[in-house]
Amino acid sequence: MNREFFQENIMQRYLRNSLSIRSLVHLIVLAVVWLILTEASLESWIFGFPVIILVVVLVASDKEEGSRLSMSFTGIIFFIPFFLWKSVVSGFDVAIRALRVDMGLRPVLLNYSMSLPDGAPRRLFVNSITLMPGTLSVQMQGERVVVHALDERQPVVEDLQHLETRVGAVFGVAGKPGGSS
Repeated sequence: MNREFFQENIMQRYLRNSLSIRSLVHLIVLAVVWLILTEASLESWIFGFPVIILVVVLVASDKEEGSRLSMSFTGIIFFIPFFLWKSVVSGFDVAIRALRVDMGLRPVLLNYSMSLPDGAPRRLFVNSITLMPGTLSVQMQGERVVVHALDERQPVVEDLQHLETRVGAVFGVAGKPGGSS
């Protein structure tokens, strides 16, 4: 009995530490997507291959025991158009500011406290901040992120709370979004 238990633990450790079938599937899917996006350009693999490997390693390392979060298909479906819309609005915001003489800037640094769990949800949130209109994530420490905003008159905290709620929905995490201090 103890021998079977011991052998099973060795096998589980081996499978956890080696390239899993799931990682191989991620590798193949990302490679196919890269081929489609770059129209099979061989030169693009100089950049694409390391990025694909990095993504597969990060996804695999995020699957540590006890840190598994399920992703919500509905949350993803609602996040994608939200993210694309905010990216377009951000682009227009930058273009309009660039054409204005005074640019309408009133920069501010905000300390935002996240309520999302550690790992992928926080990384998605912090990386998405940069593509929100007039914002840039500067630093993340634990549950806090420092955000640079171009205009303190904009509803930055409310936008961050809305983004945090959307990211939480992607990972099936409900709760009250954080806030600024």
